[in-house]
Amino acid sequence: MPRSLIAAYRARLPLGPADAQLLHRTPDERVFGLYRAARLTSVFQPVADRTGAVIGQVGYVRCEGDGAVDLSPWQFFAFAASGDELVRLDRLCRTVHALNYFGVDEGGRRLHLLVEHRLLTTVPDDHGRAFERVLASFEVKASRVVIELPAEASGNPGLLAHVIANYRYHGYAVAARALPGKLETVAALRPDVVRLDPRDHRNGELAKAIALARHFGVKALVERLDSAAAVEHALAAGADALQGFAIGRPSIEAHCSGASVPGANHVLEAAAAP
Repeated sequence: MPRSLIAAYRARLPLGPADAQLLHRTPDERVFGLYRAARLTSVFQPVADRTGAVIGQVGYVRCEGDGAVDLSPWQFFAFAASGDELVRLDRLCRTVHALNYFGVDEGGRRLHLLVEHRLLTTVPDDHGRAFERVLASFEVKASRVVIELPAEASGNPGLLAHVIANYRYHGYAVAARALPGKLETVAALRPDVVRLDPRDHRNGELAKAIALARHFGVKALVERLDSAAAVEHALAAGADALQGFAIGRPSIEAHCSGASVPGANHVLEAAAAP
């Protein structure tokens, strides 16, 4: 049902930036948003489990336009000067990601959406309520979305606990990052997932970090896995989920139709070989 509702909605969108509407579609039926002079569209990077099966996709903003270059989500959100503009931009990006992702997904996999750290304090309460209404209009449950909280939030445990509770209240899953030395603080708040960057956990510390997360009943997603050796290390350390170029690169194709990312099984099999 979500696919058919989104397809019907998408068909009503104008082709190209023909008017002042925020949302448009391309000839290949992808949705993009207009922000200032830029076209905002989605790319998706797969998240795999230990077998290589896709369990979700992370949505990233890409900027297209006259002479525009690809920007990271954080660089792009830096353009939003005021709190109100930041909220509008965030909602536009989330809506574009949701329409592009849930318009093709058939397997029930989750969409991971990143939150810019300034948004956590700009919206004082009820985080996720407005986007939940957007999802509900297309009959997509909030539980299909993983809200990715930034590491900066771990410096304010009270705010982080409040934000996690808000998103949980509306049905979202929550993933969180931690600043160095703050992992136990974050894990103790029991998000669904903690994201771990191997660069922050060297010399055998990754396994300890994963064990700490599991102590609190939290799953560990190891990111920035860009080689078979990095995947092997993450698997040996006990990672529950994996993300990085060795698993799959960001693409306009969300890899929703298959059980695994092309090439991911080969990498994982090589990493597991003696």
